[in-house]
Amino acid sequence: MNNSNNLDRVFFGTASIGSKSNYFQSIKILEKVYSLGIKNFDSGPLYGACQSHQIINDFSKEKNDIKVTSKFLSKMHNPYREICKLVLIGCGLNAYKNYWYTNQIYKKATKRKLTSEDIEDFISYQKNLYPNINFVEWFLHSPTKIMLNNFLKISSKKRYGFSTELINFKKVKEASFIQTDAFSIFKANLNKLKAKKILVNRIHTFAFSQKRTTLATYKDLLELDPRINIIIGTRNVQIIKNIVKSIS
Repeated sequence: MNNSNNLDRVFFGTASIGSKSNYFQSIKILEKVYSLGIKNFDSGPLYGACQSHQIINDFSKEKNDIKVTSKFLSKMHNPYREICKLVLIGCGLNAYKNYWYTNQIYKKATKRKLTSEDIEDFISYQKNLYPNINFVEWFLHSPTKIMLNNFLKISSKKRYGFSTELINFKKVKEASFIQTDAFSIFKANLNKLKAKKILVNRIHTFAFSQKRTTLATYKDLLELDPRINIIIGTRNVQIIKNIVKSIS
């Protein structure tokens, strides 16, 4: 395996920064991750109790080499629980803005009223809200069949990625970039995927279910296909160090 550019294929997943770790702890975690050579972050407006973007934005100031992938049309499984979490944690104003705007665009999508302008407005809003973040890719997040059909009618799928299980929709296989889970990847015929880039998450969960080590699974994924990029979801810095060491 050619290890020279493996770190370029590693993303740090930020789903829990800001929620399972507070603002200051999250900044320290990002500092450690960055010092290990990981410059790619995977995020979303609802991640970390709607604070992930804010934390990355504050950390990214004067760091021009950080790249961030994010989501739109993320579903709130329990909106009332989410808003209670924001209040309990004491999130800033931008977190509430993310909560409201994400909920509004999702409702439009479920009613088939979503337009391409809605998507562009949402992305522009995020860019304006977090000017220090270099957003490089946007993923349609876990769409229902109705949402996907609506989306494909109004927008070119080549411009946005799809974040979902591969078994859900055959149309996803036509996308230029994909985010999916390790379960899907090891079941898929990768030759049928047209994606130029594939981000893989839920790697630890997959490794545990298969009774194999997570480190070995990371290496297997990188060797499986040169398009594959791995997402590290743990906040344990020592584990991240071990992963970096094993693939470098």
